[in-house]
Amino acid sequence: MSPEYNPYTTEGDPAYVTDAEKSAWLGREAVVRECMAAAGLEYLDWQWWQGGSPQPAGQSPDEAAAWSAALRGAGGVDDGCRAQGQRAAEDATAAGTPLTAPVPALPGPEVPTERENWLEFQAAVRTCMAEQGYEYRYWEYWNPAYDSTDGSAAMPTGLDDATRAAWNLAAFGTADPEGGAPNDGGGCWAIGLAESGYRTFD
Repeated sequence: MSPEYNPYTTEGDPAYVTDAEKSAWLGREAVVRECMAAAGLEYLDWQWWQGGSPQPAGQSPDEAAAWSAALRGAGGVDDGCRAQGQRAAEDATAAGTPLTAPVPALPGPEVPTERENWLEFQAAVRTCMAEQGYEYRYWEYWNPAYDSTDGSAAMPTGLDDATRAAWNLAAFGTADPEGGAPNDGGGCWAIGLAESGYRTFD
């Protein structure tokens, strides 16, 4: 549960990602990157087991939508660059020449883990909320001890409906985010993202 721990890079952890798995994934990513480049879009180097995002920062809403459509496909059609990468990987495996790419060396221990980067981002959100007069509790998304079934784990307990709505608005830019889940549409969450530079991607 330590913030310094990365389960994906620690041998023996059930979530550990082997070098063979990394190489195969990076080989597929190379196809995705070429496809995005052909569409005139940048796709950053991304090793998901270290966190981060392949999507360039600072995009306008329209640019972000176009980038996502190129990657995932438009209108629910599975024709995006991600699908092309998957098909290329399947075809290469069927031909007996699986896609691979060199696996970069892991960064040194002085480089923050994804968890540590996330806590830095959350500290920026907490500061923003405090400036607006709201408590924003410490929490760790990977730690089940902080799980909440009643809105955000960062939200103080016992709020009435009006205060709860005001807290959500300050934190997330909307008075009633679905399921109490954070989003980057506004509020201190978006401010924290901008100030910390924290990136994540699915």
